Amino acid sequence: MSIKDLFQPKWKHCDPAVRKAAVEKLTDQKVLADIAKHDKDWSVRAAAHEKLGNKEEALFEVAKNAMPSKVRKAAVEKLTDQKVLADVAKNDEDWNIPNAAVAKLTDRTMLEDVAKNARYSRVRKAAYYKLGCQWGVLLEQAKGERSNGGKYCWKERKAAAMELIAIAKNNPHALLNDWNRIKNIVTTAHTDKHTGCAIAPHGDSGIGLDFPPYPSHLEQK
Repeated sequence: MSIKDLFQPKWKHCDPAVRKAAVEKLTDQKVLADIAKHDKDWSVRAAAHEKLGNKEEALFEVAKNAMPSKVRKAAVEKLTDQKVLADVAKNDEDWNIPNAAVAKLTDRTMLEDVAKNARYSRVRKAAYYKLGCQWGVLLEQAKGERSNGGKYCWKERKAAAMELIAIAKNNPHALLNDWNRIKNIVTTAHTDKHTGCAIAPHGDSGIGLDFPPYPSHLEQK
């Protein structure tokens, strides 16, 4: 406690616990809104949101910041805001929590964002499964990352790449929005970081296969 704390409101106290207790007694909506936005401690912000009736915002503060992780997961399981769930799914460091967020996601746009941008391959794969995107699951395999944190061997990666190529040839509409990204993963050269030698046994590409050119004639159909 500092001298300054004697001459200012409790919700400005240096101790977050004191501020949180003060917030629970506040009725001034403007002050509560300011605390919810600017307080340095997540638990105080969450308390202010709760007092304001902003349940989703309060849960979001807990889902992003609480320790231990089981508290964050419990908050995620109560969230319904799709944008907030997608943010948690993409960014939380404990993969169990992003998986819980994916389970609550129903918005396809948000799921697609998670499938492309989540930090963990297992979370991206879970989003692809939920979207029903066979190609998305194959893409993760072609990249070489297993959902349990391990690696696919070159033969497994090549098998996935071959299936992606088959989809590109037989059902190109399914891949139009991600054509170049998939092509890059299938054909980009992969080299051993120590020797500089190509890992794939077929010279000019990482998986040893060519990907079809982009079917621009389908764009307007």
